[in-house]
Amino acid sequence: MAERRSQAERRAATRSRVLDATIDCLVERGYANTSTRDIASRAGVTLGALQHHFSGKADLMAAAVRTLADGMADEFMTEAQSGGTSSERIAQLLDRVWAAHRGRLFTALLELWVAARTDAALRAAMNDVAASQSARIGEAIVGAFPDFAARPGFAEAVMIGLATLRGLAMSDAVGGLDPDALWIIAKPELLKGFDAMFGEELKEAPL
Repeated sequence: MAERRSQAERRAATRSRVLDATIDCLVERGYANTSTRDIASRAGVTLGALQHHFSGKADLMAAAVRTLADGMADEFMTEAQSGGTSSERIAQLLDRVWAAHRGRLFTALLELWVAARTDAALRAAMNDVAASQSARIGEAIVGAFPDFAARPGFAEAVMIGLATLRGLAMSDAVGGLDPDALWIIAKPELLKGFDAMFGEELKEAPL
């Protein structure tokens, strides 16, 4: 006989299905065209069951924001390279971050960013998550590049890199531009910035 799941496990599984369905709806339908009824149907639960876990759309979207942010952070921080020069490892990190910005999680998160402009509750949730995600990314980068992370200009260079990545990825939402073609142009320029900051030391140091 299959082992019966505890009530806590069943609740967690239901929440997970609902959050996955929320992300799917955001990607396929957009925030404005997504309702809690649509999400419940997609998740295979009743609207009452969904409301048992989430008090309303704002509460559900706040949870989705946290799920999306954690998922994106996991995508580009869990495969850190241990070999090669620092310059090579920064290039690999940039590629992983770019790949994360080209997936469904970023598409769903972009929908929420736009909606947050006119939704105070969603904006507050986005701000909270952005702060915690930035801290998590910062800690991971410090761990990956301990010899450079505390130096003047390194944090600013990382911030500029992330802003560049997001801006290029967002261009896909309006069409007419190929973000991946733009990334091929932008990546060497970002690496030049790191090389200019640390020179030969960055190219040679096998962190």
